[in-house]
Amino acid sequence: MTMILIAIFILLILIDIFTPHVLRKTTVFGISIPEPFIDDRQLTNFKKKYSLFIAFIQIPLVTVLVIIAFSLNEIQQSILMIGGLFLYLAVSMGIYLKLHYEVKRYKEQQGWEEQVTVVRVSSFETKFNKNERLFPHRLFIPSFLITIGLTIWLIYIYPQLPDVIPTHWGINGQPDAWSNKSFFSAFSLVFILLFTQILMYGLSYVTFNSSVQVKAQNSALSLQREHETRKLTAEIMAIFNLITTLFLVFIDVKSNLGILSTDNTLSMAYSLPVFLILTFGTVYYYMKRSKTINEQFNELDSLESSPSDDQYWKWGLFYYNKDNPDLFIEKKFGVGWSVNFARPGIWVFLFIVIVLPLLPMFFM
Repeated sequence: MTMILIAIFILLILIDIFTPHVLRKTTVFGISIPEPFIDDRQLTNFKKKYSLFIAFIQIPLVTVLVIIAFSLNEIQQSILMIGGLFLYLAVSMGIYLKLHYEVKRYKEQQGWEEQVTVVRVSSFETKFNKNERLFPHRLFIPSFLITIGLTIWLIYIYPQLPDVIPTHWGINGQPDAWSNKSFFSAFSLVFILLFTQILMYGLSYVTFNSSVQVKAQNSALSLQREHETRKLTAEIMAIFNLITTLFLVFIDVKSNLGILSTDNTLSMAYSLPVFLILTFGTVYYYMKRSKTINEQFNELDSLESSPSDDQYWKWGLFYYNKDNPDLFIEKKFGVGWSVNFARPGIWVFLFIVIVLPLLPMFFM
């Protein structure tokens, strides 16, 4: 458990440190930056300041948590891990909000909005042509095929399973929860995998085809940036989907083989490190590629800029715009997409995501 704690925190720290430097230049800590001023030196200093805050505050915090973890048992480590994650996220949020208000104040002091000529190139319009809008469906096929293979195998071995079977395993490989054998208990992982894969595919497809807001300067390059970013996001979600599927299927197959051989020990010695390495590698690739894409967009000798959307964002984190028909909107800070709380459909989506995964528990 301690090694998992270390790995998770290392991943969080690396993501936090590099996030401000790989995001689009026209948004800094949730604040829209007019295009003529995206390369302002002080904005770069704000980003460096954030990274230094993360390094000098979060690394000592994580170090203390890890030292404490070595003296605890597994249950206590789990509690520490959950509490530590909440504490880490709270500290990161505090650092973010501090920089958010500093950038906001700096932007107002500089009077950038008064200096630019607002040009609306697009207003919630999809600008990709037919060839550019081809969603990479094939990337999600391997995960579905693996799940289908697992389902066929479980159907084959189902008659051989005992009347009481494990439904959850601790990090040491020992089962810590059991249930009477039933269709839902034996195939619970299949339901979880299918739900997750359909959700990942659906989110990727919807965000890929959501509105494109092209910048006033370098409009063609801005459109290219949007296209490349969305393709990259879909690729990363497909890769994470595949990695998670392989990891969970391995656990399920190994555990069922253990049940059939009366050996309930599940070895995590190799699977977990491989899973973490693949996750680290995927995150590194995404951040490196995002940085390359965003560096293509540079300011021109012009005071033209697309309109600011700061009025639709609370703290640069929560989006509410009745005029935008999209359910999902690219985050102004961090990796991925946020939701448009002004759209009624998003509440249906949140209900499906939160409630449906819990339903199989009532049938075990």
